[in-house]
Amino acid sequence: MRLTIANRDTESHEFVLQFDKLNFRWQFVAETGNEDDEEDQFFELLNFLLDETPTWNGTATQLCAARGVLDPTFSTSPVALAKKLKSHQEFMREQHCIECNFTRNKSARIIELTRDVIVVDYEIPNQQLLELVG
Repeated sequence: MRLTIANRDTESHEFVLQFDKLNFRWQFVAETGNEDDEEDQFFELLNFLLDETPTWNGTATQLCAARGVLDPTFSTSPVALAKKLKSHQEFMREQHCIECNFTRNKSARIIELTRDVIVVDYEIPNQQLLELVG
């Protein structure tokens, strides 16, 4: 049996469960999907976004929209995206040279992504996506 967990605040997760008839309990077997590929793709798209300009400023909603242009299969809520960025700040700094800061003004929470070096170890999407981002 598969159990899928998805809501507006978290990314979807799918688990494989097996019913233990002896103890009348569901037992965890495995989590489906490859999170490493998703993580790699997440940071590749952030790097691509920062190739056009060394600094990106905007709300989580605007970042979701920009990611959606770069990857039409992207479907994470702005809240989940902000949580992911917050939880990966140190990793992004150490592994991808991306600084992520959060500030708040009167009307919105602003995310600032900054990268000093250019990373080119990923595939570049087609020219139309370059024009949409720029």
